[in-house]
Amino acid sequence: MRAISLRDGLVYSRNQITAQRMEQVGPSKVVRLARAMGVRDSELDAVPSLALGTSPVTLKEMVSAYVWHDRQSRRLCGAGHGHAHRES
Repeated sequence: MRAISLRDGLVYSRNQITAQRMEQVGPSKVVRLARAMGVRDSELDAVPSLALGTSPVTLKEMVSAYVWHDRQSRRLCGAGHGHAHRES
């Protein structure tokens, strides 16, 4: 099996990559980040399966998290994530 980057793992929905990263970081840290990104009302279980989407969130919370991510990308890269990192 060939090595796969975290980026490709996320792009192609490779659950094993996401689960490995969750295990490395720790579920409680992921929950804290999700809260900082705007997921504040939904219950998030601090368990490894959270990386696979086992805790439902609202559409409002998902949009908030995407906006947070875009703002962080703009701050770090000077442009939105979708525009700064597109590959041909």
